[in-house]
Amino acid sequence: SITITVVESSGDLEKSTDGTSWTDVSANDVILAANIQHLRLLPATNSNTAVTFTYTVQDAVGGTSSAVMTTNVAAVNDVPTWTTEAVDVAGNEDVAISIAANVIADVESTSLTSMTISSTESGTFTLAGVSGLSFTTGDGTADNAMVFGGTISAINTAINSMTWTSAANSNTDAVLTLVANDGTGNSATNSIAIAVTAVNDAPTAAADSKTITEDTLTT
Repeated sequence: SITITVVESSGDLEKSTDGTSWTDVSANDVILAANIQHLRLLPATNSNTAVTFTYTVQDAVGGTSSAVMTTNVAAVNDVPTWTTEAVDVAGNEDVAISIAANVIADVESTSLTSMTISSTESGTFTLAGVSGLSFTTGDGTADNAMVFGGTISAINTAINSMTWTSAANSNTDAVLTLVANDGTGNSATNSIAIAVTAVNDAPTAAADSKTITEDTLTT
């Protein structure tokens, strides 16, 4: 058998006698030889730090030996995630419609390689600001598509309060999509439906002139 003398440095070390029911390992727990195969370790969330625990082996005649078990944890990329996503919005054609509350996060980084935003139906959108951003598509103002990178703080400032405007005299509903990339993987697509209401365009008149011949009926 073995005795766990020092528990795991992080994560969750568990034991079982049947491989089905599991409980946490505590200091000085004795694991019988037949059950050593049922020790399992779950690393701490979003951590690739090596995990250690110390154990002592006992034989049938009382001999003992102690050692430290080290488990190296390989890093796995965690893609950016949306902390909050803007709700669907509605507004009139040809008028800037506010889109708020988009917030992106990444547990492993303070910056993103890219944020890609696009609109259907030829609508254009404008960020709240462009400070700290680097653009490869668009410039942050009245664009139909944008791709930019920067710190997560700067990106959230830019996308947390945007405006969207329809194409001229168009009341076709549209969709705005946002996708973040950390250099390895994409976030889920954040899609915002935009309902556009038609607005009457009043007729316009322009001054005109015409020359006619006297004593002649003219239409």
